[in-house]
Amino acid sequence: TAQHELQLPGSFKAPLAAAYTLTFSEFESSFESDDPIFGSVTQGDEVPYVPRHQLHLEAGLEHSRAGGSLAFNYVAATREVAGSEPLNDSLATDPQAWLDAAAFIHLTPGIKLYTNVRNLTNAHFIVGHRPYGARPNAPRWVQVGLKADL
Repeated sequence: TAQHELQLPGSFKAPLAAAYTLTFSEFESSFESDDPIFGSVTQGDEVPYVPRHQLHLEAGLEHSRAGGSLAFNYVAATREVAGSEPLNDSLATDPQAWLDAAAFIHLTPGIKLYTNVRNLTNAHFIVGHRPYGARPNAPRWVQVGLKADL
């Protein structure tokens, strides 16, 4: 992870953030399971639902009165059953990439109005097939609220 805040002219600042995760997962022993996610596991098989790559990049612009940010998120396709063979589209999640946005404004000292938009472009992905068939990711959603510092 990395974070930095640029100081800009006119009391503006630009917070920047990045996070990357690289994960290697594997079973250390062989076993048989009644759970269809595992089934017949061989030592060295990858663990289901553990993505190899995840990435988050975020940039914002803020002033003492208001601000906003935009974030890019990525999660690699991941297997849905234990195994070591190449990913099979019917037994793997989709690779996912989406944007999130956030903004705020200070209405008065101690009172802030904010909004968050998750999945800004309303992108659609399959995030699982078990237990009852293909399941999509969450659609675009908008959250609006007030925060008070008391």
